[in-house]
Amino acid sequence: MAPLTQWNPSTQISRGNVAVGVAPAVADVNNPVLAELTTGVGLDCSIQTMNGTSSTDSESIDWLCDQASEQLPGSTTHSMDDLVIKTTGQDDDELVTGLNIGDVVYIWRRDGIPHETAPAAGQYVWVWKVIITSIDPVEANNTFVGITAHITVLSRSRTAVAIAAA
Repeated sequence: MAPLTQWNPSTQISRGNVAVGVAPAVADVNNPVLAELTTGVGLDCSIQTMNGTSSTDSESIDWLCDQASEQLPGSTTHSMDDLVIKTTGQDDDELVTGLNIGDVVYIWRRDGIPHETAPAAGQYVWVWKVIITSIDPVEANNTFVGITAHITVLSRSRTAVAIAAA
């Protein structure tokens, strides 16, 4: 049996060591393939934050013979913050065509490795399957600076999963 390898995920403050991308297709969120993740759009230089959370409903059941309550898990809900994406000074067409309202896309996040390091097999990523529900303009001082992509999460990888070679 192999010794335990400690994986220390990055935090909000570890800017520069987070890569985020949008892939048009991932066959299995728990087994992403390198070619799937390297097709699409990189977002990490265009967004400020990228948070995804999960919560599971549970129900408490009391048995007559037991003083303790049993917690039975229910459904799990995944959510993600809206993505505020800067479009000025970049290839705007690529971003806008990559995020169309109604499209189902896959957002992946890799932590702990400098963002300029290319994705490679064996690296760990989180993968979310999302649908783009709406896109709104973002303005500062009456100047268009980007878009807010509102998304609904359909599913998420069970944990950070290794990128498969093929």
